[in-house]
Amino acid sequence: MADVSDLKNIPKFNGQNFQLWKFQIKAVLVAQDLLEIVEGTETKPVAGADNANATKVKEWTEKNAKAMFALSSSIDYSQLDYLVNCASPNEMWKKLSNIHEQKSTSNKLALTTKFHEYRKSPNDFIAQHVANIENIASQLKDIGQTVSDVMIMAKIISTLPSKYNAFISAWDSVPDTDQTMDKLRERLLREETRMSADDDIPRAFAATTIDTKNNGRKQPEQPPAPVNDNLEVPEHEVEQPQSDDESFVDARDDHMPENLVENLPVEAELPAAIDDRAHRLKRSNADKCVYSGSIDNCKIYLALYVDDGVIFCKNVNVLNKIVKTLKEKFPIVTSDLNYFVGMEITRGENEIFVKQEIYIDKILRKFKMHDANIVKTPADPHVRLCKPTKPNELRVPYREAVGSLLFLALVSRPDIAYAVGVVSRYLDCFNETHWTAVKRIFRYIKGTRSFGILFRRSNEPLAPVGFSDADYAADVDTRRSTGGYLFMLSDGCITWSSK
Repeated sequence: MADVSDLKNIPKFNGQNFQLWKFQIKAVLVAQDLLEIVEGTETKPVAGADNANATKVKEWTEKNAKAMFALSSSIDYSQLDYLVNCASPNEMWKKLSNIHEQKSTSNKLALTTKFHEYRKSPNDFIAQHVANIENIASQLKDIGQTVSDVMIMAKIISTLPSKYNAFISAWDSVPDTDQTMDKLRERLLREETRMSADDDIPRAFAATTIDTKNNGRKQPEQPPAPVNDNLEVPEHEVEQPQSDDESFVDARDDHMPENLVENLPVEAELPAAIDDRAHRLKRSNADKCVYSGSIDNCKIYLALYVDDGVIFCKNVNVLNKIVKTLKEKFPIVTSDLNYFVGMEITRGENEIFVKQEIYIDKILRKFKMHDANIVKTPADPHVRLCKPTKPNELRVPYREAVGSLLFLALVSRPDIAYAVGVVSRYLDCFNETHWTAVKRIFRYIKGTRSFGILFRRSNEPLAPVGFSDADYAADVDTRRSTGGYLFMLSDGCITWSSK
């Protein structure tokens, strides 16, 4: 008879997950040379004259009995009712397949539809939302459907509320090797925590800090195995400095504060968790992830976003002291500043250049625009967009494309801010004309991939220069005006807006 040890590790088939059971039992049948008997490809030999094939008939009969035993032993009593009248293992196999293959097909269709039509409930927290999608994906995998982590991540991101648009754009700038389910889950939970105290959407890039005095700077980076995924910065602890006197600690304090690290919450694994109890660094309301302070009579700035950070300091000795202190507490690695939250940063002797060429190449490939013809302007001055009169029937990734461009426009490309702002008004009502306008922006940035913001060192006192303008009721649908402003420092743009 069949070896019972081969069957004891296979859960008995109870009507659920037929494809999984079928795969397991087929492996056992192959190992025991019984699969051809079960599938009916090895038929009973004819006895022949004078029982010439008696030996072969006997062997086949024994294999047939073993196959019958193997199948019946791996099936739950609830399913045996369908098989009691079956005279052979092949008949049992066919009957099970006829019943459950049809059910599996229907189940696949139902689960696939459920997966694609799933939407986040307004009352669900991020953890529940992610768990729901992973549960449906797990059920699909159980019935033989292939659902990759990329598909699951795409589903999670595409069903997030609009307040996560900035997060989605930032996630697009994360290197492909770091885009994993664990990373996405952790960062979404962290983003949800940050939003819990305030309904405002965190800006992807709220302020720019520039060093015009050839100051030192270090960039703490996470090691190959992430250790700082539990970073949290509660928004209610952010305090906006009201004057230069309040922006920094007492300059007469000439020693390195011992409690700079000691007062960190246990959960934190980067200096972003420094709270006001340390009385050494203050958070800014202008940017929730920017800290300022003074150590050894030297001003320092910390800019942190998720698991990446930058330290600015005009004194290299103080900078090294800060880094040493942090390394004693946290397993971080440091390097010169060259890449931060999607920005490529190049520093010359008297200048700093910020661009996003890598990110531009990524989104051009993502939206199949890497071979497009280039244009000289991001928008056509002869085209004014308006709401379409007919329902949208165009199936294109309009929202995703606009979101990717929005991140670029916010971080380093004020030249496309107006064009992106216009196309973003039609996320729910677009047609071919709007999609052409979006593609034109892609064609423009393809020809200007290496463009960015250049800050020049100057011996003159720093003096910000601002510009602002507005059209007059130029919106065709609402007759509202579009206004914009831009402020520059050291010949480079530091903040801008078009809305």
